[in-house]
Amino acid sequence: AANNMDASTPERKALEEELEVLRRLDPESPWYEANGAFLAMADGRAQEAVDRLTRLLARDDLAPAARQKILGYRCEAHTTLERFDLALADLEEALRLDPAAAGPLRRYSWILLHQGRFEEALTRIRQAIALYPDHNWNDTILGWVLYSLGRWEEAIAPMAKSCGRNSEQWECASHAKALHRAGRTREARVAAERAAGLRENAIGAWELGIYWALAGDKTAALRLLRRAVDLGYWLTPRDIEKTVRDRELASLRDDPRFKAILSDAE
Repeated sequence: AANNMDASTPERKALEEELEVLRRLDPESPWYEANGAFLAMADGRAQEAVDRLTRLLARDDLAPAARQKILGYRCEAHTTLERFDLALADLEEALRLDPAAAGPLRRYSWILLHQGRFEEALTRIRQAIALYPDHNWNDTILGWVLYSLGRWEEAIAPMAKSCGRNSEQWECASHAKALHRAGRTREARVAAERAAGLRENAIGAWELGIYWALAGDKTAALRLLRRAVDLGYWLTPRDIEKTVRDRELASLRDDPRFKAILSDAE
């Protein structure tokens, strides 16, 4: 989410304007501080976000629903900092507040996915879908979990749905990747070209770069990965380590231009 809230996007500007109105009307509102923390995370200041949200969670006037949502924000910040145990602890508390809440289950699945615990992630996202079938993120996460399990053909349908529903460049690029890995290369090329025509952002350019690396077009892959970094895409040290080992980017591994891109993404 953070990589998709680039400083120049209409969504970012609209949120900043809304927060300024809220600051004038009710500076003590928990949502002023919570969304300010979210923007800090979007700008790469995850520790600042954790600190702000921790102070906010120390308040004794938060309704259970508000506390649950703020715990979700802090979970995302902990995840960015690769503090997965703390992130999961926040989700456990959120689920104690409401065991039938689909949102924490979705986040749980996303963290398990990042930890490589793919079968557990699949269980959690299916639980979330059973509770709230129509949420926008369900198909996105389900598609990614199936893709990570190497079940590329199964990943195509949920990825196609998330691309069609949200028209986000990165989701449509992920759909192209799944089609390519499933051997449907012509359809993949069409999907990638469609993704290229959508509104550009950092994570979208990065995913398209990976697609072109898979498709064997090294020039296009390097151009898009560089573009992603120029648009604000950033990686933690662990992300960079994983990216260097990523089989999908193996064709770029020894290229000094790729190494320079990773260095600039830190």
